[in-house]
Amino acid sequence: MQTRRVIFVIALLLSFGRDAAPAPVSHDRQLYLAAKNEYDRLANSKLTPQTRTRLESVAERFERLAQEFPKSRYCDAAHYYAGTIHQELYESSREQRSLDRAIRNYRLLVGKYPNGAYAAEGRYRLAMALDAGKGNRSEARQQYAIVAAKYARSDWGRRARARLAALDAAAEQERKQRPPPAVVQTAKPVQEPELPKAVFLVEKTSPPAQPVKPAAQALRKIVLDPGHGGKDPGAVGVDGIAEKDVVLGVAQKLGEKLKSLGIEVVLTRKDDRFIPLEERTAIANAEAADLFISLHVNASPNPDARGVETYYLDNTNDEAALRMAARENGIARDKISDLQFILSDMVQNLKLEDSITLAHRLQGSVVTQVGGRYGEVRDLGVKKAQFYVLVGARMPSVLVEMFFVSNRIEARALATDEYQQALAEALFDGIKKYQDTAQVVKNL
Repeated sequence: MQTRRVIFVIALLLSFGRDAAPAPVSHDRQLYLAAKNEYDRLANSKLTPQTRTRLESVAERFERLAQEFPKSRYCDAAHYYAGTIHQELYESSREQRSLDRAIRNYRLLVGKYPNGAYAAEGRYRLAMALDAGKGNRSEARQQYAIVAAKYARSDWGRRARARLAALDAAAEQERKQRPPPAVVQTAKPVQEPELPKAVFLVEKTSPPAQPVKPAAQALRKIVLDPGHGGKDPGAVGVDGIAEKDVVLGVAQKLGEKLKSLGIEVVLTRKDDRFIPLEERTAIANAEAADLFISLHVNASPNPDARGVETYYLDNTNDEAALRMAARENGIARDKISDLQFILSDMVQNLKLEDSITLAHRLQGSVVTQVGGRYGEVRDLGVKKAQFYVLVGARMPSVLVEMFFVSNRIEARALATDEYQQALAEALFDGIKKYQDTAQVVKNL
């Protein structure tokens, strides 16, 4: 009897084993594994026109995965492999289309997943594509510098330092080989005999026509960056008012105003989610935006502190600006070092003046317009500081600190929809004034 019972139990267990279905595989994992397996099969194949077509199809499958499943755990790998495929195709064909798609995927990889498993190699490959492919040594140096600083002890960090040294050596060699400026010997003018006044040696002609000045380009795309979000509330002030909520409201309202002008608007976050600082600027770069505006509100241990101030990226020894940057960067004041801002002397080198102009237009409009509607606004001025969120931006970029949530009056105003709308309208006016100024300068 006992033996029969044991046999019955074993048979029952075997029956369950036969009937049990395997654990379901998520659709994004299926797409990823299928594309990865196909890539592995093609990786060592001779690159024929048929193989190239199949590789392009695999790259599109990786890109589609990232688009359809933006929260998938495979997104960073998908961008990495898509970028790698396009970079390999470019190296064999020199087609700019392949290089551009490789760069786009690498930018999305390092922008959205700056701390992921593929970030170090992806940023290094981005630098290589910019350097060898585009000849953009300035931005390539910037990307190498990030890898060298962030992954100092890794193989990619060592490779990046080697590439930086090679770029420095090449620049020095070019400087040495550059011929010295030629010294032009001016001959003494020949004295011509005086002629009768009625005689003309050269027929009079009308002055040469002036070249037609090209029309200035209007702003096409702006990236708005509502600071903080998700697990990072930013400054929390009177009545528990959180910076992350105020700036998101202002950004959304400003975005709607800008769209009415036909300007495309991209928000680094559209809801209450955490976005790493590196990703914010990377989004602006990937979007090839014309402007990058990071929106914040201020806070101070002094409850009477009030007003508005606007910053652009630059080195500074001002202690108040350094403390402000430390708070917004989410680090201790004594951690602001040359290592963190290794790029500060190379970023914005061509856009610094535009950033300063943008900062002044926004600052002036907020002070004037909000002050005109709600009473005097303390103008704390335009300043420079080492805000990490601005490092690496390839367009004019500023950070606006819109009043103090630690001030009872300003905090309660900031919490209202009406006041946020007034701020959005003032910033909108500042952007229009900046555009008008830029157009005048370009037409000079």
